[in-house]
Amino acid sequence: MEYFLFYKDPGYGSIAKAAWVAAWAIAEAMNFLCHRHLATLRGDPNEKLEDGSSGNKKRQIPHGYGFDQVSCANYMWETLAWVAFSGFSRCWTCMIIFKKISYFPICIDFDLLTKQ
Repeated sequence: MEYFLFYKDPGYGSIAKAAWVAAWAIAEAMNFLCHRHLATLRGDPNEKLEDGSSGNKKRQIPHGYGFDQVSCANYMWETLAWVAFSGFSRCWTCMIIFKKISYFPICIDFDLLTKQ
């Protein structure tokens, strides 16, 4: 909706546009790699552990792809992708909405939700 009401040509040169698109593409690619890496951390579901349980219960700590800097690198890359998108399109409404949505789960007290 913002596009139709408030859109103005960002006035970027071709190098700046390419930099924003490259930043977005790199952030999305890294987000995909993080998700793929997290999916491989669980053991083989057909593997049985010593206690007879499934290998899916075995957990590992992720390394690389940004996990050495932050604990949830996939969210970091997703946030950077939205920053790049907002910077490219100058759609600051997108950034504001994304910030509200992404910070909402952090602010929830899940203990209050689970108490009966």
